[in-house]
Amino acid sequence: MDLFCDNSDSEVEPFGADLVEPAPILKPRIIETTFHGLLSSPIKLHEDLAKGCGGQIWPAGETLAKYLLRRYGRGNNGLRGKRIVELGAGGGLVGLAITAGCDIFGSELYITDMEAMMEMMARNVALNGFEDRVKVQLLDW
Repeated sequence: MDLFCDNSDSEVEPFGADLVEPAPILKPRIIETTFHGLLSSPIKLHEDLAKGCGGQIWPAGETLAKYLLRRYGRGNNGLRGKRIVELGAGGGLVGLAITAGCDIFGSELYITDMEAMMEMMARNVALNGFEDRVKVQLLDW
């Protein structure tokens, strides 16, 4: 059967490296962000892909952090006394943003991920001085 109209002997052609460029390997780094001014002071995050893709900041995390900062930041006390859990936190971007920009008085805030991300989450919590407000927990889902 000639699926590709190229007279090949194979029904399915193998995909080569020339079809999709390999993703760039990012070097470990520390970034700072205020989420375009939604935070009065920047949070710091260590990014490192050595232990998996959770070691980088993903656009979905940035979007969720911005939404939560707009919704619950700047004087809104809607997160007071809540138990907040970030699942698959990677470096903890969303949880750290909430801690820095929202009133979480009386709340419990957990950032969770698999074993490979535990060290990075703890490092990012310490980089921001949030050890007393953010709990790093293993959640192997």
